[in-house]
Amino acid sequence: MKLRLLFLSLFFTGCSSLLPSVVTKTAETWSSYDSIQTAYDSVEKYKTTKKDLHNLGFDPYKNSNTMILNHLDIMKRFLVTQSVKIEDLDIGLQECIRSKTECFAYETRMKYLKRKRYGSTLLDIFNFEKNTRETGWSFSSIIVVQNEKVVFKTASSQPKIDNNENRKNPLGPFQSMESILKNTVE
Repeated sequence: MKLRLLFLSLFFTGCSSLLPSVVTKTAETWSSYDSIQTAYDSVEKYKTTKKDLHNLGFDPYKNSNTMILNHLDIMKRFLVTQSVKIEDLDIGLQECIRSKTECFAYETRMKYLKRKRYGSTLLDIFNFEKNTRETGWSFSSIIVVQNEKVVFKTASSQPKIDNNENRKNPLGPFQSMESILKNTVE
C-alpha cells in the first residue's frame, strides 16, 4: 500500500525528468551569442578581407550555416525593385551589385534553442496540459565582399530567447479525436 502511494504521489507531482526535451544547435564555430557578436563586430568595411572573414568563422567551407550569395541573390535580399532602386542602397552595396562577378556575400544564420517540457508527467502524457520552455539565442548576418574586401555588413539577432508555452486540453486525449471526427463527418 505504501509503495503504491509513493508511486502515485511521484507520478502526480511531477517526474518532469521523464518529459521530453529538445536542443536545436546550429552554432558550430561560435559557442555563444557573445562569441558570434564579437566576431561580427570585428569585421570592418573596406579593411576586413575574405581571408580575415574565414579566420573569424564566416567560412562557408567550414561552417555549414554560411551560404555564398551571388549579386542576384544580394539584389533579392535587399529588395532592389522599381520602388527600391540601387541608388537607395548603401554605396558599398551599389558598387558590389554593379560589378556583378566581383561581388558576393556570406549569409550566416546561427541559433541555439533548448526546448524543455515541465510540469506533471501524467497530465502531459494524457494530453491534458503541456508546458514547454524555450531558451537560447539566434543571429543572422549578411557580409558583402567585393574584390576580396568587405564593403557592407548587416546583422539581425535575438540575444536572449525565453518563451513559455502552456497548452491546456480539457478533453485530454480526446481533444485531438474531436478534430479527427470533425474532419471525417465533413
